[in-house]
Amino acid sequence: MAAARSAFTESYYHTAYELQRGLGVGWTMHGIDKRRLVKVLSRPWAADGKTFTARCWEKKENFMNVVSRELTRMIATGEAPDRAIAAIAQQMGVSKRNAVRIVMTESAYFASAAQKDCFNDLGVE
Repeated sequence: MAAARSAFTESYYHTAYELQRGLGVGWTMHGIDKRRLVKVLSRPWAADGKTFTARCWEKKENFMNVVSRELTRMIATGEAPDRAIAAIAQQMGVSKRNAVRIVMTESAYFASAAQKDCFNDLGVE
């Protein structure tokens, strides 16, 4: 959950920065609403009402711990995802292809949610 929170927050503020830089206009930014963040992080977002992770992996609790730890480490150190992918593949006994899909899908979801919220907060249609 910490990795998801970090990915969302980082993407939200980066989106605001790039938007303001591109338009040459600045807005006063407040912190991200914690209730909104919790809502985004806790809602299922796949068509079947589950997260992609929950659908793909049977050992959910262990998987969540491994993915959370590796994504948090990746974000905190600013590393490319290669090490996280390799660690997830090895620890979960899955192919690197499946680990890549998880890392990229989870990262993309939180980045996309942050961008959407940022656009809404800044009044961008």
